[in-house]
Amino acid sequence: LPTEFVHRDSGFRNRSTVGLMMCGVNIESTVIGGPAYNSRQLSSGDVILNVDGVAVDSNNVQMLLVGSDVPGSTANITVSKGGLPGRVINVKLTRMSVESISDRLRAFQLFTVLKEQSIKKES
Repeated sequence: LPTEFVHRDSGFRNRSTVGLMMCGVNIESTVIGGPAYNSRQLSSGDVILNVDGVAVDSNNVQMLLVGSDVPGSTANITVSKGGLPGRVINVKLTRMSVESISDRLRAFQLFTVLKEQSIKKES
């Protein structure tokens, strides 16, 4: 699954994250212990409409989520809950250091790969 972050020292490009696993503008999941997860407002199936007042699409959503790439900076996200037009919420997330969440992300990615392989074997 594509994520919005990767930091150099631990294999990730960026220094900060909001802890979202994305597919285009769709939230696939939140990383346990990350800002999105801790907010308890975002979940799988939600669709990001804008970040910091800027409309998003699959080309710019990750760049906008990374923003200034400074842990402690904020991202104001407008989301359609479950992708439904009548259920729009605004969520303010504080970016956290990628290093503090990288082990959880790796464990989650491994679990996701194992789950996908299990589903393929059942088919």
